[in-house]
Amino acid sequence: MLGGLFPYLLGSTIACYSTGAFYFNYFLLGLIGIVLALGTVEIFNEYFDVKLGTDRVFDFEENLQPPSIKLGVIGLTVALSLGLYLAVVRGWLILVFLGVGILAIVGYEGPPFRWSYRGFGELSIFLAYGPFMTMGSYYLQAQEIHALPLITSLIIGLPILALSIINEIPDYHGDRLVGKKNIVVRIGRKNAVNLYAVVLVICFMILASGLILEEIPFFTLAIFAMIPLAYWNYRAAKKNYDNPKEFTSTIRGTILLYIIIAILLIISFLI
Repeated sequence: MLGGLFPYLLGSTIACYSTGAFYFNYFLLGLIGIVLALGTVEIFNEYFDVKLGTDRVFDFEENLQPPSIKLGVIGLTVALSLGLYLAVVRGWLILVFLGVGILAIVGYEGPPFRWSYRGFGELSIFLAYGPFMTMGSYYLQAQEIHALPLITSLIIGLPILALSIINEIPDYHGDRLVGKKNIVVRIGRKNAVNLYAVVLVICFMILASGLILEEIPFFTLAIFAMIPLAYWNYRAAKKNYDNPKEFTSTIRGTILLYIIIAILLIISFLI
């Protein structure tokens, strides 16, 4: 859940950096809505995993119970209400960001969309936790659309995309058995590791382009210090993609990579 807060914090920070706008009351209401939405994501995903049988492929526990879907519905309803209020007082574009967020939350595992079963789960995660959350947070404060938060949202969104890809590799066999045709199932674990590397390379290329064009703060140069960690993660993933137990170190390394990049981005706009 913590990882999902970074794009929201980043968008608000960019707005303050570029326009000087920061309204704490709107920030707080948006933050509450994001926390509720992220909690709803966890509840919905766990609920549909159990209901659709994903968690039972290699788990023979008879009494495996899903979480209460009512909690998810309540959380989503409150988050939606806050979003509608903010759309009224801050601008209709918030409805667009809100709509994409709802589609990503409800449709990731649940019918009728079931993005994760159709090969669109990774894309929905990238859009929700990258461009749309960052741009939505920026718009909430600045009430405008600008290239700066869009470029920066790619830098924070691509590592979360890489994490979503790498996180699916240990579940490869279970996902195949239940018909969960995510990108790892579609292209295979070895190709997924290579795709993971490509996504991170694109992330660093966008960062370099932003610095060269002077679109982002100079302090973001510090993010390049994460290249050795990214390379270590790739090498470990390439070596252990068929060994779920050893592969956990790659997942932890990618989580660390994402958190550090997100924190460095936020700090760069604060200073």
